[in-house]
Amino acid sequence: MRNLAAIVISYKYLSHTIFPMFANDKGIVNVLAILIAIAISIALSGSFIQISSSLAESMISKPNLNPYVTVTKGSIRIYNQYPLHISLKDLKLVINGNVTGIKDENGNGIWDPGEYITITLPNASVVEVELTYKNSQIYHAIFVKPEVLESDKSFPTLNVASA
Repeated sequence: MRNLAAIVISYKYLSHTIFPMFANDKGIVNVLAILIAIAISIALSGSFIQISSSLAESMISKPNLNPYVTVTKGSIRIYNQYPLHISLKDLKLVINGNVTGIKDENGNGIWDPGEYITITLPNASVVEVELTYKNSQIYHAIFVKPEVLESDKSFPTLNVASA
């Protein structure tokens, strides 16, 4: 709709200002005005295509991985449920703020579909685990190990005789 409005405005402008020498021949003025308006529309459409394609690339290029994670006593297993062969160079594992090396099950340096990565948690009361793929966070969790208090080790006893 905007291109049609631009063509109409361009036609009126061109027919009254730029082509007064063709005032007697309205057919040439009409054809030239329409050709110039079409050329302007074509030139602008390329920039709109470029803008829309760059927006689409920026939206699509972000990875959308949600790994399947299981937690057992002292370890985390992360399962690659996608049909992607992911290089371990693109993955970064951070445990308690320290970058930790990652090893896959078969040792080929590629996290294959259906393969697990096993992470052993350090013996700390609070453990923060973060997994990133191509600098985008795909997993983040904070694990808190329960601590047994001395008062919880045995049930309290009441001395009824003294009451």
